[in-house]
Amino acid sequence: RLGEMKSLHWRPSPPGHFALRNAIRAAIVVPLVLLIGRAVGNDQTPLFGVFGAIALLVFVDFGGPRVPRLIAYVALAVVGAALIVVGTLCSTQPILAALMMAVLGFVILFAGVINGYLAAAGSAALLAYILPAMVPANVSELPSRLLGWALACVVAIPAVMLLFPARPRDRLRAGIATACDA
Repeated sequence: RLGEMKSLHWRPSPPGHFALRNAIRAAIVVPLVLLIGRAVGNDQTPLFGVFGAIALLVFVDFGGPRVPRLIAYVALAVVGAALIVVGTLCSTQPILAALMMAVLGFVILFAGVINGYLAAAGSAALLAYILPAMVPANVSELPSRLLGWALACVVAIPAVMLLFPARPRDRLRAGIATACDA
């Protein structure tokens, strides 16, 4: 009977299954980006496409209404492209890349104090710099890297907005707001 009791322990399920939804989106999008990246570019294109898709689908999850979420993803796409350029330019000089990482890491992480969207985008933005800085390449590889990032954005952003788009309201936050109003 004691063995039966151990197996009957109740575990709460995560409300909304957000991690499962992100995993399903990534399982659909990442192989698609890899396939397209290999077909249209050189070795850099699928590498940056896959990492970009993972960054957009797993590392960042913007909340709120649909339009501000879309704007946040598009802004992250633009910032990520700029960080790929900077990372590529620094990739052949390890000391410069490390110093730039210190500066960008400080700026990106502390920009999260401004609002929640910047805080949510921090990990994905850091990845957009770290990958090109860690994989040395000449400036001639920049178009292939940006093509991979663009491919990730073109496929992942619609997936985030259209696959499992419902974001239920946070009941705890709503309850606290009601209590404060009372």
